[in-house]
Amino acid sequence: MTAQLEHPNIVPVHGIGATPDGRPYLALNRVRGASLAEALGALPTREARLHVFRKACDAVAFAHS
Repeated sequence: MTAQLEHPNIVPVHGIGATPDGRPYLALNRVRGASLAEALGALPTREARLHVFRKACDAVAFAHS
């Protein structure tokens, strides 16, 4: 179901399962760039970080609609 979500702030999940030794995994599209911690650390102001948080909230709202 999540692979069908088309939103700029959602990475589709194409598969979910467990490795032979029992470790869980998700199969996602590769997204190149900085880690979330790096990206947030590079933002100059609290308002800039809040803007990113709002985008994440928009993605969650879209997924739940």
